[in-house]
Amino acid sequence: MKLLLLLILFLLSSLPITAKDNPLGITFYGSFLHTEKVPDALFFFSKIQRNDSFELRKALRNHDIDKLILSSRGGSVFEGLQMAGIIHDKGLTTYVPKIGLDGSGNCASACSFMFFGGDTKVIGGKVGVHQFYSDETDTTAKVSKVEKEALFTVSEIIGFLNEFKTPPFVFEKMFQQSEMYYFNEREAKRLEKNPEELINNEIKKIELFIVDFIKVLNAEKENETILADKSTKEIKVTKDNSCSASTPKNCDDNILCNFASLTDYSVSTHKRWKESSFAQVAVVEAKRRGLSCGTSSKNVTKKTILDVQYQLNRLGCEAGKPDGVIGSKTFSALKKWKAVGGSYSQGIINIDLLNKLKFSSLKCKKNNINNQTKTTSNNLKTKKELTCWNRNINAAVASFTSRSAAESWFPNYVYITDKMVQFGRDADYWYEPEDNDGENYLNAKSFYQGKVFKFKYGKKYNRLTVTMGTEGGYKPIPPVIYMKCEHK
Repeated sequence: MKLLLLLILFLLSSLPITAKDNPLGITFYGSFLHTEKVPDALFFFSKIQRNDSFELRKALRNHDIDKLILSSRGGSVFEGLQMAGIIHDKGLTTYVPKIGLDGSGNCASACSFMFFGGDTKVIGGKVGVHQFYSDETDTTAKVSKVEKEALFTVSEIIGFLNEFKTPPFVFEKMFQQSEMYYFNEREAKRLEKNPEELINNEIKKIELFIVDFIKVLNAEKENETILADKSTKEIKVTKDNSCSASTPKNCDDNILCNFASLTDYSVSTHKRWKESSFAQVAVVEAKRRGLSCGTSSKNVTKKTILDVQYQLNRLGCEAGKPDGVIGSKTFSALKKWKAVGGSYSQGIINIDLLNKLKFSSLKCKKNNINNQTKTTSNNLKTKKELTCWNRNINAAVASFTSRSAAESWFPNYVYITDKMVQFGRDADYWYEPEDNDGENYLNAKSFYQGKVFKFKYGKKYNRLTVTMGTEGGYKPIPPVIYMKCEHK
């Protein structure tokens, strides 16, 4: 909340800004931000509102802009489409950064239209889509009027996205569900276009500016003086008794938790630790005090450590024999994984890290493939992990009070090993893992939300059948089929 208030004050300030007061050389065009630190880019972090397209055109007239940095959770559909058209006509690059103002970069809903309008498209954070909703909230509104407006809006969305040559699978994800759908890593790669044109040095400048901008927003002008160290790009605070994200030891528990955690946008009531590099000082301090800050990941369990060690060994990082104890070999293995591009914050071992390792293809050392054979349907059983998605839940819906109730029992993703079973809302958000009580990952059994679930994998059609057990006089619930599976 404090960050939001500071941002609003910063945006609304009409006072002259000197170089000392404005070290990042920032100029605002409505919700758009231009900085002398990255002069060929515009940044957009706000809710999409009326007249944003006017401000976009004004900024493009005043600066030589060739890329747009997007981290917004959406807003006005028609304004988003209008700006997407401008972006497309101007041939701009669109980039969703790894870091947003509050956690990872997140371009969702109407913001995704702006992303798809880019000539070059690169994803560092997340891109999300969902069904369009009518703005009409009056219960007396005529159904025919609402339907007419909704159909017109959908046709406009399809028209714009077709003009941008958006991949067809985007429409499927966008229109088939009411909840926000965030594209997984494989899908995100398919959405990108000419990513090599946005070179690493440009991306680094963008991400460093966002880090610096957040620190400026968090600074309390009466108590702190912020100096930029040009050689290290670190922020130094002159007063040791101030409370900020960079000096969390001086904060009380409530403020510290605000710096260290955030509400997950995929589950409104769930909190998680912030992952960005500038938040890790606060995260470490919160954990040192024994605070959970409302997150589900409290103290790391022995089972989580075992699974992390197992995944590190799978990637050839040499964590030693899994023993559930964090030692020098485990940290050494994590450093090796980070050295080849893995995302790891020093000293932080938790469920988030485990999930990153599960879906990582980054190898610490190359496997000797001279004597290996190609994977076929005959040797898939030698694999020890299975991830399945694209569920068909239609048959089971009738056994529940609503489709959303059925979906809550059978989440989007399933991950199975010989030791564990885990459901996930998407490829980047997973629930707490449960033990696999079956014989192996191809024929598993586990508990989820107090109910027993049975999992059976069919190699012939590469599908997973999931059956939920019932008790008493309840009628059997038809199985749910996960149509696509992948072995790791």
